[in-house]
Amino acid sequence: ARVESAVRMALEVFSPVAKAAVGQLKFEEKFAQDTDGVIRSKKTPVVHVPPDISDRFVFLFEACFEDETKVNDAIEELLKRGLAEDDIILITLVSSRQSIWAIAEEYPRIRIITTLVDQYENGRLIPGMGNFEERYSIR
Repeated sequence: ARVESAVRMALEVFSPVAKAAVGQLKFEEKFAQDTDGVIRSKKTPVVHVPPDISDRFVFLFEACFEDETKVNDAIEELLKRGLAEDDIILITLVSSRQSIWAIAEEYPRIRIITTLVDQYENGRLIPGMGNFEERYSIR
């Protein structure tokens, strides 16, 4: 209970400051019908960063790093804006070994900091920590 309280407090304080000081990267979900009539969803990154982002260090936070796809898209968007790999630090609370290795192989100069490596089975981190965004209300 004390740890959860500390995490909630840190997020309440840090989240608005981080969004105001550095910017924000969100993923927008769009739906489209393909030629076979199947409705598919596609998530695309929407980036709101300062124009001088290439002169800064960026802490990229992903609470539950189970699938590297979203983080990979975020890194690509930052690199497109002139940020160097050396200036990106990925911070995660819980990660899968596969995701860490995938990002490390694709972007060898990015630093990765994680507190815990869990098993990744059937598309989920085991034991994981549930839906972090809903649990701690950080949308």
